[in-house]
Amino acid sequence: MTTTPRLATGRSSEYAQDDASWLKSFFSAQGLLPKTKIFEDLATFRAPDYSNLNGASAPSRSRSRAKFTSSSSPANWGWDLGASYSKVLFIVGMLRTPGGVATSSFLTVGKTLPATTTPKEHYFWGPENSSSRVSLYRSDATPTTTLIASDANINPNTIAGPDGAYGIYVDAVAHVQVCAMALGGRVMYPPIADQADANISGTVLRYVGLYFGGAPIVTWAGCPVIAYAA
Repeated sequence: MTTTPRLATGRSSEYAQDDASWLKSFFSAQGLLPKTKIFEDLATFRAPDYSNLNGASAPSRSRSRAKFTSSSSPANWGWDLGASYSKVLFIVGMLRTPGGVATSSFLTVGKTLPATTTPKEHYFWGPENSSSRVSLYRSDATPTTTLIASDANINPNTIAGPDGAYGIYVDAVAHVQVCAMALGGRVMYPPIADQADANISGTVLRYVGLYFGGAPIVTWAGCPVIAYAA
């Protein structure tokens, strides 16, 4: 679609609801909505199940939003899906960091419970402000991160703060990763071309979360926060 996005430095929760619904509909239309709803939080941002904050305070949650002020880089926090799955769809309705700052914020989906500041055996998808692009990475058991794909045509430093909804679908048996974003309830940016990384394989996906790298900054995340699995 080529409609003009509504830009703002801080969108209302209504926009975030629109964006997340748009993304969920997009993935469902592609046959990429797993059958089991793990959670779909529309108005209350849930407390993390795990965190590796690198000296920072825990994220401050208020109603549908969470504010995280990093003190050192990197850091992460997120949720346990309660069991291991082969397919996971994870969507966050709002992810906002200051534009023009050498930082990155990523959604993560992976195998190993994050116990260090960089999750092991996870996929990372989101705005990489420091490189003026959106990117998909994968970490191994070391963890060493490897860039799988990026798109510099979408520059997160110039869109709404940046401020958008992000979604990632991973099938660790068929070895498929699909990433997409939405902005303002009007625009569906094309996903990075479907990837076929096979380094995380099997019915092994259990953890989803957020990862913060680069310069210490304030990052906002907001509902809806959605996880489906199969």
